[in-house]
Amino acid sequence: ITLQDAIKNAVGIIKEIEEMIASEQQ
Repeated sequence: ITLQDAIKNAVGIIKEIEEMIASEQQ
């Protein structure tokens, strides 16, 4: 796994967490 792949995975996880938080606040 390259550093870029790790960053992409981290960004994807962050987006999923943000969506979960947003759905909880609504």
